Amino acid sequence: NSGLSFSRNTGIKASTGKYISFIDSDDYITENFYEDLLEAMHKNKAEVAMCDIKVVYEDTNYTQVAPCFSNDEFNTVNVVNSGLAASACNKLFDKKLISKYLFEVGKVNEDIAVVIPAIVNAKNIAYARDAYYHYIQHKGSIQNSKFSDRRFDIFYGVKTTLERIKNSKLYEE
Repeated sequence: NSGLSFSRNTGIKASTGKYISFIDSDDYITENFYEDLLEAMHKNKAEVAMCDIKVVYEDTNYTQVAPCFSNDEFNTVNVVNSGLAASACNKLFDKKLISKYLFEVGKVNEDIAVVIPAIVNAKNIAYARDAYYHYIQHKGSIQNSKFSDRRFDIFYGVKTTLERIKNSKLYEE
């Protein structure tokens, strides 16, 4: 009951495997999510693999695919500049890479300060070309609720992200 970030940090520390993935409790993945992302990682000698997300609107059952990058070319800069870059959920990480960063307990939009540095500092990233992750949109979720002061947590996340990537060769891009 200590929140998402605390649970993720505890899971990272307790894990014994080589890879880490985050699936939110109300979302779901296709049966070949891990297999295909792991294959993409091995094929590209990558430390992070990602896929598109199928957004499912709970109240209407309308779905749409959100691509994990917006340009024709899959590369780190195009991924970071897309809307899904900060999401931890559509990715498979090498544990050594993701363990370098902690999720900030008590913050919302906490993914950005962990996931963006992991992507930017990865030796290689990979893309599995399908929407293996199904993200359920609830009417009353934090992302879909009215404005509150918690929305300002994004500024903390961006500041932390910039501090964590400032020594990267891709920082300026």
